[in-house]
Amino acid sequence: MVEPRPLVTLVPVGDAATAAATAMAKEQTRAAAAWDRKNEVALSDIMMAVKPHLLNIVEDCVTAKKACDNLRILFEYDTNSRRAELEQELAVLKMGGGETIIKFVGRAKGLRNDLATAGVVVSEHSMVLHVLRGLPSGNGMIKTVLENLPTPLRLPAATAKLLNVEKQIKANDGGGAPPTGQAFTAGEKPVAPTTGKGKRKKTCFYCKRPGHFVNECRTRKADDAKRGGDGNKGHGTGGERMGFAARAPHAADGVQSLANNANVWLVDSGATHHMATGRGDYMLSKEENGAGITLASGGMAAVVGEGTATIKTNGEYRAKTITLDNTMCVPELRENLLSVATVDKVGGAVAFLGGRCYLFQEADTIRETGVLAKAGATGAMDLRGQYMLGGGGGPPEAMVASAAVAGVPVIWHRRFFHLGFNNLAKAAKIVKGLPPSEVVPERVAGAICPPCAQGKLARAPHPASTTTAPRMTLIHSDTCGPFSLSLGGALHFVTLLEDKTKLLLAVPIAAKSHTGAVLREKIPMLERLCGDKAKRIRFDGAKDYVTKEMIAWYAAAGIDYEVTPPYSSQSNGAAKRINRTIKEMVRSALADAGMGQELWAEALAAAVYVRSRSPHAGCELTPREDFTGEKSDVSGFRV
Repeated sequence: MVEPRPLVTLVPVGDAATAAATAMAKEQTRAAAAWDRKNEVALSDIMMAVKPHLLNIVEDCVTAKKACDNLRILFEYDTNSRRAELEQELAVLKMGGGETIIKFVGRAKGLRNDLATAGVVVSEHSMVLHVLRGLPSGNGMIKTVLENLPTPLRLPAATAKLLNVEKQIKANDGGGAPPTGQAFTAGEKPVAPTTGKGKRKKTCFYCKRPGHFVNECRTRKADDAKRGGDGNKGHGTGGERMGFAARAPHAADGVQSLANNANVWLVDSGATHHMATGRGDYMLSKEENGAGITLASGGMAAVVGEGTATIKTNGEYRAKTITLDNTMCVPELRENLLSVATVDKVGGAVAFLGGRCYLFQEADTIRETGVLAKAGATGAMDLRGQYMLGGGGGPPEAMVASAAVAGVPVIWHRRFFHLGFNNLAKAAKIVKGLPPSEVVPERVAGAICPPCAQGKLARAPHPASTTTAPRMTLIHSDTCGPFSLSLGGALHFVTLLEDKTKLLLAVPIAAKSHTGAVLREKIPMLERLCGDKAKRIRFDGAKDYVTKEMIAWYAAAGIDYEVTPPYSSQSNGAAKRINRTIKEMVRSALADAGMGQELWAEALAAAVYVRSRSPHAGCELTPREDFTGEKSDVSGFRV
């Protein structure tokens, strides 16, 4: 709230009868002066906060209140015009051709959010009515039903009903897509084309050529003859086959594999859990909302709950019933899936041999025979429940990253190049085509996205090291730049860091070719300053350090030089870190003084001077005192 300026009452000075009035006038004058200072600060803040194209509105204002009033009038006008535009767009909202219910409702939600920002609140019931009015004519029945419900309409429930109607319309028009394949194993079955009269056109699912069916395919018969089989047996379907289709064995419990049988179970070594369609001998015990499984095609299938499934198996001598607890109910699957990984976890075993599948209640039945020791290769199960062969295992970080991320948002997470879930939820509010209901982060406890973890892997840091070598035993050096052209014509700087005392020198240079001249001048200066001889210098592979002239100078001065390996900045970490520290000090000083970047060289000299007289981690003395033995005097420091 902007305070009004206090009034000042003038009274004669020196009149004894008006002493109280004089004191009041002085107090009013002080209050007015304080108000003027506050007004100047507030007006300055407003001018700095507004965008450049709005400065002409506030630059002629004398008070902050006047500037606020001008901006308020402007924004109220913009808000009113935007509000009228959004209300008109909502009134004529129509579902476009080829637009799905999800996209249409998402577009309507976006309009509602924009109106709320403009100050117009649209109730959920009104929003549903706008959505219903915008539907095409084919949805007349569901529109009538929803509009005549006795209770207020809610958008999520209405959207769910509209999605069901949309699915039915697509199915009736022949546009419905078949369900995606089984989790982790099966692909989609090919659909034979039809003729114009509605009869199915002959197309072989084996060779993909028209004119004959698979049982008439000569290519298939020739392939079966090469394998020693009969082309008239079985039902090959080309490259798209089930991962494991079980067959009833003679000597052990077997699982039948008959198409279109609700009680048939496919044995799947890739599924992480037992999964049932819920159409056979299945009893649902616990309902779930929002959970899902990832299919081999990359899509998702909803899990409606968990329960107990019953499998009736046939053997040569007896029939047996197997009960599977904690079986997921996934109605979108075409067949029930028996998870090999789950059987293994509960102590059982599954064996595949001669085109048959054998289930054992006790894994020791196989283990005690000694046949495992004769295996040619051995794999292992990772944390995703997948059996991996080869690779020899990964580091602990990779194993932790193998945990899966659950829920529908994982698809959008992958589409957005593994954008974080929080930012994904924000994106649903500011882009089109991304329903907010599909980006709610539902995650398994402790789960990590493996590609995200792999993409963010970084090289482990080198272990910390300390030195006890005498002074001038080792000097770290590096060049840094280019920067903005300084007043003295410098674009780079060279640093020399004494390893024992951490004394630093930094010299601005116009080009990196001047590096050698700096070393030949500054290293002897350091030797004279402390009385010790330089023994080693360490730098990266920059060619300016290892010219013929510099190599000859190192030999003449008795200095050994060390070149760190390429692509390993950690090996020259001391020089790299001091470069970063000194640049941060220079930027802070320039920002504090309000100076331009062309003064970076002068700020660099001042920063090095101050750092040499400042404490350093792990040292009891300042670098200069430790190097020269003289106590530093900072009484001349000024800002």
